[in-house]
Amino acid sequence: MLILIQISKAKVFCMHCAGKILGARYPHSQSTRELPYEPKSRALHILGGIGAMVSSYLVVWSGSRLIMAEALSQVLSAARISVASFPSSDAPLLFVKLLDGSTLNLLLTPQRSGVLSVTIFGLLFLLLMYRLEGSIWLKIAWFELGLLLGLSWSLIRVSIAVFVSYFFGANAFPVAEFLTGPITDIFWMVTVWSLMLSNLGSKRRG
Repeated sequence: MLILIQISKAKVFCMHCAGKILGARYPHSQSTRELPYEPKSRALHILGGIGAMVSSYLVVWSGSRLIMAEALSQVLSAARISVASFPSSDAPLLFVKLLDGSTLNLLLTPQRSGVLSVTIFGLLFLLLMYRLEGSIWLKIAWFELGLLLGLSWSLIRVSIAVFVSYFFGANAFPVAEFLTGPITDIFWMVTVWSLMLSNLGSKRRG
């Protein structure tokens, strides 16, 4: 009988020690901390992304081409190139006096003004934003930065095409526009996404 009592006490002691080891290795807080995104959280991210994209896109669509026309006119004027602009809410038109005396008629379409590229960026952002870590406001801030960078790059590439046509004639403009065209927009999109993933990844690791 004494031997059975000692064996029972040994079993209880072993079970108590095993419980402490399992509790230290698998704490309760870890299981609750690593829960995946809930459907409500994903819906909030998607709705926030839609609201930010739509509001920013309306601002871009309504005023970006006029701002682009004014900025391009200032750049060309600073380079002492004669330019006349006819602003319009639909498609601003610029008349650039070239070196050979001819005139380049430059219509700022959505493709040239960068509206098309930032629209593609906005759609990609909407589809992928909920997979990223970080708050919704931080993601919206990165989205706005992407819009600004996309419009700035559009101004640069159109300016390059105009400068090439100024020295080599109006026939050189389509070639320069093709070489600096929308296909190069992938570079600024990749840059923004890389910086965003690096920033949000460091927030998640911290």
